[in-house]
Amino acid sequence: MIYYLNQETKPPRPVITQKKPVIKPILPITNPKKPNIPPTNSPSPPRSPIINFLPNISIPDPEFIHCPAAEVFYEPAAIETPKFPALKPINAPTDYGWLTDDNLEFILTNHPRIQEALTKQKQFTLRTDIANIYNCFYKAQNNQDWDLPEFLQELEWNKAEYVLFPLRVSGNHWGLFILQNLTFGEECSNYQVYYTSSGWGIESEVKQLKPFISQITELENNIQILQGDKQKDGYNCGVYLVFYILELLETGQLELKRKYTSSDCQNFRWEWKQKIGGEKWCKWD
Repeated sequence: MIYYLNQETKPPRPVITQKKPVIKPILPITNPKKPNIPPTNSPSPPRSPIINFLPNISIPDPEFIHCPAAEVFYEPAAIETPKFPALKPINAPTDYGWLTDDNLEFILTNHPRIQEALTKQKQFTLRTDIANIYNCFYKAQNNQDWDLPEFLQELEWNKAEYVLFPLRVSGNHWGLFILQNLTFGEECSNYQVYYTSSGWGIESEVKQLKPFISQITELENNIQILQGDKQKDGYNCGVYLVFYILELLETGQLELKRKYTSSDCQNFRWEWKQKIGGEKWCKWD
């Protein structure tokens, strides 16, 4: 390394210059113009039925192309019906109908789980003569004569300890009263009465039931309330009635612990509306 005492005699440092790269603009690609071919007076050649495919398109072998014969017809009747049941549409409107006597009688006598539970357990039996039960209840409530001996004879106490009675209280609300034979299997009978419904005014419903119960068992002041899950609206009492009956039969216990949602009710309604038919669903005769 050389040191210069006189800085003025120091040779200047060479300056290195670097050329900046030249960026060329990207021009759009345009199709080249076709040369202008002067028109000729000769007629146009006939079009060929042969299609000229582009070289990058594969042409299938004609031997593997199947075309149906002209005599073959496809009709909707020939299409097989799906074997799986229809599901509730996601956007189906909410069903607000009130289940009638005929609706509930049909459901209770045709519900597969209810019928299966009736055959498996011996604690409960179910009365499905709903119109007859309401008729007896109405006459007893209004101090009218009705055939009490025949009603008692139809109880069939020798079949089960508990008898379930679906009952239309106030004419437009479904409840369930239960008669228990405390001396089941014996010749004499000693009864206990229970009542339940999905309504919020269950105490007032029990008051309406007392005239009927007093003529059957003379226990009008000894009706015990069986509490269960309550409906969230004013039209699903019949649906909850079926839920209550199903729970009692499947568990074999005199208690109601299951919880139900609005979706449970709507799915139930959709299923049984399809089975009963829209012309009879929630329609009074």
